[in-house]
Amino acid sequence: MLTRLQHLSVRASIPLLAATVGLGAATAPAYGRAMPRHRVAAAVPRLVVSQINGVRGQFRLGGGQLTARYDAAVRAAAVGHRDPNLPVPGRGTIAEYGLWGIEAESTLATNTAVEGIVRRWVFFDGWRGADTWNVDCSRPSAPGCNGHRRAVLSAPPVPHATLSIDAAYTRTVRRGVPSVSVAVLMVWTKNRA
Repeated sequence: MLTRLQHLSVRASIPLLAATVGLGAATAPAYGRAMPRHRVAAAVPRLVVSQINGVRGQFRLGGGQLTARYDAAVRAAAVGHRDPNLPVPGRGTIAEYGLWGIEAESTLATNTAVEGIVRRWVFFDGWRGADTWNVDCSRPSAPGCNGHRRAVLSAPPVPHATLSIDAAYTRTVRRGVPSVSVAVLMVWTKNRA
């Protein structure tokens, strides 16, 4: 039987253990139960932006900042399984990219599915014959081929532009398999001088 102090110590080490084995904070159980949905819902967009910024860093591109400005549009796109559109371009908006992806969810982690989606956007977005993942890439010369890659690896359209990234996800079932649907809106704005 554990004392109260030992019990609290074990409870506090679970997120550390989860992070150590690659599960991350979003899936770390809280006191033997799954993390509350509102905490997972808040953690996944941060995870998506972190994954995108990590890939951008590999290509020596600056990272974007998480925003909630376009939440309604990205949530609707994640649920509707489609690329989001910028509802109303704001002042200073220079460019925007909408991305959507879906991946089977592991029984262990949403993190794995999110990482898979971002990796596919960047490294497997072009024509691959019957294995083509990008629905906008219907033939080798289709304009949608590598569109997700171009978005994630986009450079500032003008000097000193700022990249804002809004992300949303939803759990869904695709072809009978539990999956994660992720939608992202990347918006470049020019800084006011």
